[in-house]
Amino acid sequence: MANKSLPHSLVAAALTLAFAAAASAQSPAPARPDPKLRTFFKDLGHDVEQLGSTPAGISLATAGILSTAVHPLDDDIAEWKENDGFKSGTWIGNGAVLAAGSLGIYSVAHWTHRPRVEHVAVDLLRAQVLSLGLTYGLKAAVPRERPDGSSDDSFPSGHTAEMFASATVLARHLGPKIGWPAYGLATFVGISRMNQGRHFLSDVVFGAGIGVAVGWNTSHRGAAIAKAWTVSPGVSRSGMALYVARRFTP
Repeated sequence: MANKSLPHSLVAAALTLAFAAAASAQSPAPARPDPKLRTFFKDLGHDVEQLGSTPAGISLATAGILSTAVHPLDDDIAEWKENDGFKSGTWIGNGAVLAAGSLGIYSVAHWTHRPRVEHVAVDLLRAQVLSLGLTYGLKAAVPRERPDGSSDDSFPSGHTAEMFASATVLARHLGPKIGWPAYGLATFVGISRMNQGRHFLSDVVFGAGIGVAVGWNTSHRGAAIAKAWTVSPGVSRSGMALYVARRFTP
């Protein structure tokens, strides 16, 4: 079996992922022009630019440090036997299912003239697309064998990233009464990916961090976000590094 270890150069510094999730759940999204499907790609480009914002930097940096910290537990947790009760997480967090759900919500909201719901649905769809793009980019850059040996694209967990991105969007728009249950469902999906032998714990932790970062940005577009954090990946033949810099101004 191929070496399952994460590159040792994956390092970062910040608070905790739980803190970032809690902050996003308790902070409603600021007022901004409602996004529409016709401006989807323009808005998505803006979201990519905002990945250097402070909240995103905190989430990605935290994901890096926690993923590295829990890495020694990967093999032990990978021995956890499959449980049929977690199988549903495979389709709940499936990208096609999530996208179809977001488009369905948008369609109903559009025909019933509910612009706020349209707004949430478009934010959800952008968050899902961006988180999926980021995870597949990392999968290509950091090949890692899955616990079940089926392929070399274990890191990070795309299902987890999309679920946490969706949960963060819902939390930002609708508050903790919706946000916390959404985070609970996202956590269930992450656990299911480990239980079904598809991902290691560190894959899931980093995927959750990507999701929080992306969800924060896609529900924060149009507000003034200070680009005090710079987060950039570096890839070499021996591994991958996540460089995090903080700019201080007088």
